[in-house]
Amino acid sequence: MCMAKYESIQERNGRVPDFRIKYRFLDSFPGRYRHQGIRTDFCYEGELDLISYMIYPEFESKAGEIIEETDDTLPSCGTARMWIINPEMMDAHSKRIIIGTKGHLVNGPMAVADVEVIETRWGKP
Repeated sequence: MCMAKYESIQERNGRVPDFRIKYRFLDSFPGRYRHQGIRTDFCYEGELDLISYMIYPEFESKAGEIIEETDDTLPSCGTARMWIINPEMMDAHSKRIIIGTKGHLVNGPMAVADVEVIETRWGKP
């Protein structure tokens, strides 16, 4: 099998991630869908049935490096870099996303992972 190499958003756009999370995939989200490059959205805790945002994850290895192989199944828990895709939403999210903020990675209306913010580029505690 030929492994495809993932090109990070930072490599493509030259900017740093907006924040980092620790995640835990839910058991109901099958492993075959857990791979680098999946386009899940983000929602804040308590808003699962209300709204989600185009904030994409890039999953990290245990060493904190971007996982480059797109064909490998991701670990059930770990860390990821997060990217706010819509620049017009940057200000609104930077006011809500602080260390300890909880939320979910979602696929349509379904939560696929529980997350907690562990670092932000704007440095708020």
